[in-house]
Amino acid sequence: MIPNYYMYGDFFDFEGLIFKTGKRVTLEKHSPIKQFNEPADKFYYVRSGLVRAVVLHSDGNEKALYVAGSGCLLPQFSPHGMPKWEENLLMEAYTDVEAILLTRSELEELAGRNYPLMEKMLDVAVCLQHSLAAQMLSQMYDDGMVRVCQLLYFHIANRHIKHTHPVECVKISQQDIAMLTGLNRVNANKVLQQLKKEEAIDIQRKRIKILDVERIMEHCNGDASMGEW
Repeated sequence: MIPNYYMYGDFFDFEGLIFKTGKRVTLEKHSPIKQFNEPADKFYYVRSGLVRAVVLHSDGNEKALYVAGSGCLLPQFSPHGMPKWEENLLMEAYTDVEAILLTRSELEELAGRNYPLMEKMLDVAVCLQHSLAAQMLSQMYDDGMVRVCQLLYFHIANRHIKHTHPVECVKISQQDIAMLTGLNRVNANKVLQQLKKEEAIDIQRKRIKILDVERIMEHCNGDASMGEW
């Protein structure tokens, strides 16, 4: 199973349809898309920028789940509302974001008369559930080097992801790399510094540049070869 820490481009084919229905909005960095303990009644189609999804544990700790970019429709849509646990989900603009805003009624009507859109939303939701299960297994059984290298490798290897920035640049902070992979920041930084020493990556401000994919691949587990699907 493969954890997918990035969501890009799932709804590119429906952008024109969404554009005709919704309203263009601009969100500044850190603006909320969905707050903790609130239902999902507004939905955003991301045209540019990045969004971060975080879940809050009852003890107050946060866990980053994924980063989403252009072509994503957020949060996940269900015609019957979000499950109770998803009230603990926070989504915020990770960078400045250009988006198209739809209300729940607008999206329900749009999906109700466009079966391919509803089918795509179901497909994205199912893929996300598999990815979250894969994240859980990786964080139970893989060491820190494997987790970080798989995050970096899948950024390049997953051909379903349509990046709007150079594919070798991972535009995620070290803190969020730690949160995504279930490491503390100290251990995540140790892994990144080791990879930098091996000249596999270059560490830049709020981004990692991948220099040597083969070196990173050497640190991944056997599932990594499945990333090129």
